[in-house]
Amino acid sequence: MAVSARVFPLIVHVVGYLLLYRVVGAKVYTSYPDSLAINATSDQNGDAVFSQVPLGNYSIRVVAPRGLQSTVHSQITDATNLTVRVFGLPELLIILIVPVTAAVIIVVVAVRKERARKKMWELMTLPSPTPLSYPPSPSSRTQV
Repeated sequence: MAVSARVFPLIVHVVGYLLLYRVVGAKVYTSYPDSLAINATSDQNGDAVFSQVPLGNYSIRVVAPRGLQSTVHSQITDATNLTVRVFGLPELLIILIVPVTAAVIIVVVAVRKERARKKMWELMTLPSPTPLSYPPSPSSRTQV
């Protein structure tokens, strides 16, 4: 018994979510109701190539290396090219580095202002130098 089905090529282009760089080595999992899952890994161009995918509605899950996963749903009716964005390591670093850098800058500025305020306060509260002693005026001398 032979079963025939219409199949099409599917190319999943995996890119970074914010920077849109090619994600190499991402695991791409397809699932189709009542069918076996087909898996691939993205190449140096960020492409995961599936040569024969039966038509239907697919759930496509992409897992970035050292990153997060993303899931999209697509209807395959003919040769299809999909672009899937994932949070990879560069985006995760940006998400962490930007607020940490901003916090460090704010702390440095606050410390400098506090030091300047403290120095000004010290200058205002220093004891005044002892008044100079002037020799008594000739009119204030007592004559004997």
